[in-house]
Amino acid sequence: MKSAIIFSVFFLFHFVNLFAQNFEGTAYYKTDHIVKLDLDSTSTSTNVFDQEIAKAIGNISAERQNQIEELMAQELQKEYILKFNMNESIYKEVAKLNKPKAATGGMNFNFDSSSEVLYHNIKEERFVKESEILDKPFLIIDKLTSRNWALEEKSKMIGEYPCFKAIFSEEINLETFNWESTDTEVITKTHTITVWYTPLIPVKHGPDDYFGLPGLVLEVEDGEKSIVCTKIVLNPEVGVKIEVPTKGKIVSEVEFKEIWRKKDEEMMELYLNKNQIKNKRNSTNIKIGG
Repeated sequence: MKSAIIFSVFFLFHFVNLFAQNFEGTAYYKTDHIVKLDLDSTSTSTNVFDQEIAKAIGNISAERQNQIEELMAQELQKEYILKFNMNESIYKEVAKLNKPKAATGGMNFNFDSSSEVLYHNIKEERFVKESEILDKPFLIIDKLTSRNWALEEKSKMIGEYPCFKAIFSEEINLETFNWESTDTEVITKTHTITVWYTPLIPVKHGPDDYFGLPGLVLEVEDGEKSIVCTKIVLNPEVGVKIEVPTKGKIVSEVEFKEIWRKKDEEMMELYLNKNQIKNKRNSTNIKIGG
Protein backbone atom coordinates (compact mmCIF):
# COMPACT_ATOMS: atom_id res chain seq x y z
CA MET A 1 0.00 0.00 0.00
CA LYS A 2 2.80 2.40 0.97
CA SER A 3 4.68 1.64 -2.27
CA ALA A 4 1.53 2.38 -4.26
CA ILE A 5 1.16 5.76 -2.52
CA ILE A 6 4.78 6.66 -3.20
CA PHE A 7 4.45 5.64 -6.85
CA SER A 8 1.24 7.66 -7.25
CA VAL A 9 2.76 10.78 -5.70
CA PHE A 10 5.89 10.66 -7.84
CA PHE A 11 3.84 9.92 -10.95
CA LEU A 12 1.76 13.01 -10.19
CA PHE A 13 4.96 14.98 -9.52
CA HIS A 14 6.31 14.18 -12.99
CA PHE A 15 2.90 14.87 -14.52
CA VAL A 16 2.74 18.29 -12.87
CA ASN A 17 6.28 19.05 -14.02
CA LEU A 18 5.22 18.70 -17.64
CA PHE A 19 2.69 21.52 -17.24
CA ALA A 20 4.42 23.70 -14.67
CA GLN A 21 6.63 25.94 -16.78
CA ASN A 22 4.97 29.04 -15.29
CA PHE A 23 4.43 27.55 -11.83
CA GLU A 24 4.53 30.23 -9.10
CA GLY A 25 3.11 31.01 -5.70
CA THR A 26 3.49 32.32 -2.18
CA ALA A 27 4.15 30.28 0.97
CA TYR A 28 3.83 31.52 4.55
CA TYR A 29 6.01 30.14 7.34
CA LYS A 30 6.21 30.35 11.12
CA THR A 31 9.42 29.77 13.07
CA ASP A 32 9.80 28.43 16.61
CA HIS A 33 12.81 27.92 18.87
CA ILE A 34 13.45 25.73 21.88
CA VAL A 35 15.40 27.85 24.38
CA LYS A 36 17.42 26.06 27.06
CA LEU A 37 19.79 28.28 29.01
CA ASP A 38 22.84 27.32 31.03
CA LEU A 39 22.68 30.00 33.72
CA ASP A 40 25.57 28.73 35.82
CA SER A 41 28.07 31.58 35.50
CA THR A 42 30.94 29.31 36.58
CA SER A 43 30.36 26.70 33.90
CA THR A 44 31.82 26.43 30.44
CA SER A 45 29.11 26.90 27.81
CA THR A 46 29.12 26.65 24.03
CA ASN A 47 26.60 29.50 24.08
CA VAL A 48 28.26 32.80 24.95
CA PHE A 49 24.84 34.43 25.38
CA ASP A 50 24.00 31.97 28.19
CA GLN A 51 26.99 33.20 30.16
CA GLU A 52 26.11 36.83 29.52
CA ILE A 53 22.63 36.27 30.95
CA ALA A 54 24.03 34.32 33.90
CA LYS A 55 26.34 37.16 34.88
CA ALA A 56 23.62 39.77 34.48
CA ILE A 57 20.92 37.89 36.39
CA GLY A 58 22.88 35.86 38.92
CA ASN A 59 21.44 32.87 40.73
CA ILE A 60 17.74 32.35 40.00
CA SER A 61 15.17 29.68 40.72
CA ALA A 62 14.27 26.96 38.22
CA GLU A 63 10.81 28.53 37.85
CA ARG A 64 12.32 31.92 37.00
CA GLN A 65 14.68 30.32 34.48
CA ASN A 66 11.70 28.63 32.79
CA GLN A 67 9.97 32.02 32.54
CA ILE A 68 13.04 33.56 30.90
CA GLU A 69 13.28 30.67 28.43
CA GLU A 70 9.59 31.00 27.52
CA LEU A 71 9.88 34.76 26.98
CA MET A 72 12.94 34.32 24.78
CA ALA A 73 11.19 31.59 22.78
CA GLN A 74 8.21 33.91 22.22
CA GLU A 75 10.51 36.69 21.03
CA LEU A 76 12.16 34.30 18.56
CA GLN A 77 8.81 33.35 16.98
CA LYS A 78 8.66 34.96 13.55
CA GLU A 79 6.48 34.84 10.46
CA TYR A 80 7.99 34.82 6.97
CA ILE A 81 6.79 34.91 3.39
CA LEU A 82 8.37 33.06 0.46
CA LYS A 83 7.49 34.17 -3.07
CA PHE A 84 8.61 31.78 -5.79
CA ASN A 85 8.46 30.70 -9.40
CA MET A 86 10.25 27.82 -11.10
CA ASN A 87 13.67 29.52 -11.01
CA GLU A 88 13.54 32.31 -8.42
CA SER A 89 12.45 32.92 -4.84
CA ILE A 90 12.60 35.70 -2.28
CA TYR A 91 12.26 35.16 1.48
CA LYS A 92 11.70 37.84 4.12
CA GLU A 93 10.02 38.43 7.45
CA VAL A 94 6.41 39.59 7.49
CA ALA A 95 6.29 43.22 8.63
CA LYS A 96 4.54 43.76 11.95
CA LEU A 97 3.70 46.66 14.21
CA ASN A 98 6.31 47.17 16.92
CA LYS A 99 5.53 45.15 20.00
CA PRO A 100 6.94 45.41 23.54
CA LYS A 101 10.23 43.55 23.84
CA ALA A 102 10.32 40.48 26.05
CA ALA A 103 11.91 41.51 29.35
CA THR A 104 12.64 39.90 32.67
CA GLY A 105 15.03 40.38 35.52
CA GLY A 106 15.91 43.85 34.22
CA MET A 107 17.00 42.45 30.84
CA ASN A 108 15.48 43.08 27.42
CA PHE A 109 15.62 40.44 24.69
CA ASN A 110 15.54 41.70 21.12
CA PHE A 111 16.35 39.31 18.26
CA ASP A 112 15.64 41.46 15.22
CA SER A 113 16.26 39.89 11.81
CA SER A 114 13.51 41.74 9.91
CA SER A 115 16.07 43.64 7.81
CA GLU A 116 17.28 40.47 6.05
CA VAL A 117 15.97 39.67 2.57
CA LEU A 118 17.14 36.51 0.79
CA TYR A 119 16.89 36.00 -2.99
CA HIS A 120 17.67 32.69 -4.72
CA ASN A 121 18.08 32.02 -8.42
CA ILE A 122 18.19 28.26 -8.92
CA LYS A 123 18.80 28.44 -12.68
CA GLU A 124 21.75 30.84 -12.40
CA GLU A 125 23.00 29.19 -9.17
CA ARG A 126 23.39 32.45 -7.27
CA PHE A 127 21.92 34.20 -4.26
CA VAL A 128 21.63 37.82 -3.13
CA LYS A 129 21.06 38.70 0.52
CA GLU A 130 20.44 42.02 2.24
CA SER A 131 21.81 41.95 5.79
CA GLU A 132 23.27 44.26 8.44
CA ILE A 133 26.14 44.35 10.91
CA LEU A 134 25.64 46.96 13.64
CA ASP A 135 23.12 48.82 11.44
CA LYS A 136 25.54 48.93 8.47
CA PRO A 137 23.85 47.46 5.35
CA PHE A 138 25.55 44.79 3.25
CA LEU A 139 24.53 43.11 0.01
CA ILE A 140 25.92 39.59 -0.12
CA ILE A 141 26.20 38.18 -3.65
CA ASP A 142 27.63 34.71 -4.16
CA LYS A 143 27.28 31.25 -5.67
CA LEU A 144 24.30 29.17 -4.58
CA THR A 145 25.34 25.75 -3.31
CA SER A 146 22.76 23.16 -2.27
CA ARG A 147 23.31 20.70 0.54
CA ASN A 148 23.83 17.03 -0.28
CA TRP A 149 20.41 15.87 0.94
CA ALA A 150 19.72 12.20 1.66
CA LEU A 151 16.19 11.45 0.40
CA GLU A 152 14.10 8.96 2.38
CA GLU A 153 10.89 7.06 1.63
CA LYS A 154 9.23 8.11 4.90
CA SER A 155 6.20 10.31 4.20
CA LYS A 156 3.51 12.27 6.03
CA MET A 157 0.78 14.80 5.29
CA ILE A 158 1.31 18.49 6.01
CA GLY A 159 -2.07 20.08 5.50
CA GLU A 160 -3.34 18.76 2.17
CA TYR A 161 0.13 18.05 0.80
CA PRO A 162 1.88 14.65 0.92
CA CYS A 163 5.49 15.23 1.95
CA PHE A 164 8.70 13.21 1.98
CA LYS A 165 11.59 13.33 4.41
CA ALA A 166 15.16 14.39 3.63
CA ILE A 167 18.16 14.63 5.95
CA PHE A 168 21.49 16.44 5.86
CA SER A 169 24.29 15.77 8.39
CA GLU A 170 27.73 17.30 8.78
CA GLU A 171 30.48 17.69 11.36
CA ILE A 172 30.84 21.28 12.62
CA ASN A 173 33.30 22.98 14.94
CA LEU A 174 32.00 25.11 17.81
CA GLU A 175 33.98 27.44 20.04
CA THR A 176 33.48 26.99 23.78
CA PHE A 177 34.15 30.14 25.80
CA ASN A 178 34.96 30.19 29.53
CA TRP A 179 34.14 33.54 31.11
CA GLU A 180 36.37 32.92 34.13
CA SER A 181 39.57 32.08 32.24
CA THR A 182 38.58 33.91 29.00
CA ASP A 183 39.92 30.89 27.10
CA THR A 184 38.29 29.30 24.07
CA GLU A 185 38.17 25.64 23.11
CA VAL A 186 36.98 24.12 19.86
CA ILE A 187 34.65 21.12 20.04
CA THR A 188 33.31 19.02 17.14
CA LYS A 189 29.62 18.09 16.94
CA THR A 190 27.32 16.42 14.41
CA HIS A 191 24.80 18.86 12.96
CA THR A 192 21.66 17.25 11.51
CA ILE A 193 18.89 18.96 9.55
CA THR A 194 15.57 17.26 8.74
CA VAL A 195 13.17 18.67 6.15
CA TRP A 196 9.85 17.64 4.65
CA TYR A 197 9.13 18.57 1.02
CA THR A 198 6.17 18.05 -1.27
CA PRO A 199 6.64 16.89 -4.90
CA LEU A 200 3.16 18.29 -5.66
CA ILE A 201 4.75 21.76 -5.75
CA PRO A 202 7.62 21.05 -8.17
CA VAL A 203 10.04 23.84 -7.28
CA LYS A 204 13.41 23.51 -5.54
CA HIS A 205 12.77 26.36 -3.12
CA GLY A 206 12.19 26.50 0.62
CA PRO A 207 12.36 28.82 3.62
CA ASP A 208 15.65 30.57 4.42
CA ASP A 209 18.56 28.52 2.97
CA TYR A 210 16.77 25.15 2.98
CA PHE A 211 16.40 24.38 -0.72
CA GLY A 212 17.49 22.01 -3.47
CA LEU A 213 14.86 19.29 -2.93
CA PRO A 214 12.54 17.89 -5.65
CA GLY A 215 9.62 19.88 -4.24
CA LEU A 216 8.83 22.88 -2.02
CA VAL A 217 10.10 22.49 1.56
CA LEU A 218 7.18 22.79 3.99
CA GLU A 219 8.82 21.89 7.30
CA VAL A 220 12.31 22.17 8.80
CA GLU A 221 13.83 20.76 11.99
CA ASP A 222 17.29 22.23 12.55
CA GLY A 223 18.53 21.75 16.09
CA GLU A 224 16.54 24.03 18.40
CA LYS A 225 14.89 25.81 15.45
CA SER A 226 11.82 24.66 13.54
CA ILE A 227 10.02 26.18 10.54
CA VAL A 228 6.52 25.16 9.44
CA CYS A 229 4.52 26.27 6.41
CA THR A 230 1.09 27.56 7.47
CA LYS A 231 -0.42 28.62 4.14
CA ILE A 232 0.21 28.29 0.39
CA VAL A 233 -1.28 30.31 -2.47
CA LEU A 234 -0.53 28.82 -5.91
CA ASN A 235 -0.66 30.56 -9.29
CA PRO A 236 -2.58 33.70 -8.18
CA GLU A 237 -4.35 35.68 -10.89
CA VAL A 238 -2.30 38.82 -10.15
CA GLY A 239 0.93 36.87 -10.49
CA VAL A 240 3.98 36.83 -8.19
CA LYS A 241 6.47 39.69 -8.34
CA ILE A 242 10.05 38.89 -7.31
CA GLU A 243 12.55 41.76 -7.02
CA VAL A 244 16.26 41.21 -6.50
CA PRO A 245 17.60 42.99 -3.36
CA THR A 246 19.85 45.99 -4.09
CA LYS A 247 20.66 47.75 -0.79
CA GLY A 248 24.05 47.67 0.91
CA LYS A 249 27.77 47.37 0.28
CA ILE A 250 28.45 44.47 -2.10
CA VAL A 251 30.51 41.66 -0.55
CA SER A 252 30.96 37.92 -1.01
CA GLU A 253 29.76 35.44 1.61
CA VAL A 254 33.35 34.83 2.78
CA GLU A 255 33.98 38.58 3.08
CA PHE A 256 30.76 39.08 5.06
CA LYS A 257 31.61 36.29 7.49
CA GLU A 258 35.09 37.77 8.01
CA ILE A 259 33.61 41.21 8.72
CA TRP A 260 31.17 39.61 11.16
CA ARG A 261 33.99 37.66 12.87
CA LYS A 262 36.10 40.79 13.36
CA LYS A 263 33.18 42.78 14.75
CA ASP A 264 32.36 39.91 17.10
CA GLU A 265 35.95 39.84 18.35
CA GLU A 266 35.91 43.62 18.83
CA MET A 267 32.70 43.43 20.87
CA MET A 268 34.08 40.58 22.97
CA GLU A 269 37.33 42.43 23.62
CA LEU A 270 35.42 45.58 24.56
CA TYR A 271 33.25 43.59 26.97
CA LEU A 272 36.24 41.90 28.62
CA ASN A 273 38.10 45.20 28.98
CA LYS A 274 35.09 46.81 30.63
CA ASN A 275 34.81 43.91 33.05
CA GLN A 276 38.49 44.13 33.92
CA ILE A 277 38.18 47.85 34.68
CA LYS A 278 35.04 47.20 36.72
CA ASN A 279 36.74 44.44 38.71
CA LYS A 280 39.72 46.70 39.47
CA ARG A 281 37.42 49.46 40.70
CA ASN A 282 35.54 47.04 42.94
CA SER A 283 38.68 45.43 44.38
CA THR A 284 40.03 46.35 47.83
CA ASN A 285 43.75 46.84 48.31
CA ILE A 286 45.20 46.24 51.79
CA LYS A 287 48.69 47.54 52.47
CA ILE A 288 50.59 46.47 55.58
CA GLY A 289 53.46 48.64 56.83
CA GLY A 290 55.42 51.34 54.93
